[in-house]
Amino acid sequence: MINKTAIGILKQMKPPYEGIVIDIVETDSYVGLRVYENQVMSLSNERQYGVMLHLHEMRKVLLNFGYKCFFQGAKGDPPRKI
Repeated sequence: MINKTAIGILKQMKPPYEGIVIDIVETDSYVGLRVYENQVMSLSNERQYGVMLHLHEMRKVLLNFGYKCFFQGAKGDPPRKI
């Protein structure tokens, strides 16, 4: 389980563009940062680059807390909130 300090820092790091969903997926051996293909592909190249920079900053935080961290891409759109 990710410690509360790391979660707090990640929550303060808002995505660079409104509507971008980045899921934090915990497994037994690593933490995944998941983005959704349709959201990223709908952005301009410049904005896609901004999202990638943001993901790298999030990854740095997790690595500094000693977690293995990988990027995950998911097809389609993020699940809708009900």
